[in-house]
Amino acid sequence: DPEKSKGAMRYLNAENKVSYWYIVLTFPLSCRPKITQETVKTCRDAFWKAFQEFAMNRQGLDDQDLHMGSMHVMHPVGDKEDGEGEKVFHPHLNFIIPGIAFGEYKAPDGMVYAQKRLKMWIWKRELAELRKIWKGILEKTFDVRIRTDVTLDVSHRGLYRQDLTRAIREQ
Repeated sequence: DPEKSKGAMRYLNAENKVSYWYIVLTFPLSCRPKITQETVKTCRDAFWKAFQEFAMNRQGLDDQDLHMGSMHVMHPVGDKEDGEGEKVFHPHLNFIIPGIAFGEYKAPDGMVYAQKRLKMWIWKRELAELRKIWKGILEKTFDVRIRTDVTLDVSHRGLYRQDLTRAIREQ
């Protein structure tokens, strides 16, 4: 029930027609031995701050009084299993971010709104920029040099479909 939900969750609802980003940030092998609750929190907070700046800047909204919301969770294992059916240690963060900014949005026509829908599509060059941001956060937090690209998967979901009942069921 969107009326009983708070914050970002209020908008993760097919009936509201708000799309959202689903971002998966993985921790490379070189960082895994050093993972602690504090390092995960540091990485999570740094990425969230950087992503908000990225999302606002790409639309020229960085001078507006807007903020975003998200849900995030840390998973210690993924879908991979070893040969004996055991889950493999594969830590990663999942972010679910509604494509909407809240606050006082001043439109070019002079009108003021309480929210602004954000561009959902992320170009390949922007994805490369996000990977570079995540890599920098990992290198700084874990004091390592990562020689390869890092894995950061982004998709946008939650698009309203013609069949509302099906869209709500899928979500």
